[in-house]
Amino acid sequence: MGLVIRLGVAVSSAVKWSQRYRATGSVAPGKMGGHRTAALAANNRFNNTLAKIVGKGLCHPMLAFVQPAS
Repeated sequence: MGLVIRLGVAVSSAVKWSQRYRATGSVAPGKMGGHRTAALAANNRFNNTLAKIVGKGLCHPMLAFVQPAS
């Protein structure tokens, strides 16, 4: 508790630092950001496939506005 007062931080911060040190051996902050897969990748694949079908004349263009049930 004395360290928390001397550093002027909240007890919850000291607890998180302690947990991070026990888990990783360091109190350095974790990575932020990074690569994420596209959330709409499946929808984009559907739209690309539908565009190919419409382009080949196998489907009426108005069906391009119909989305599949999720």
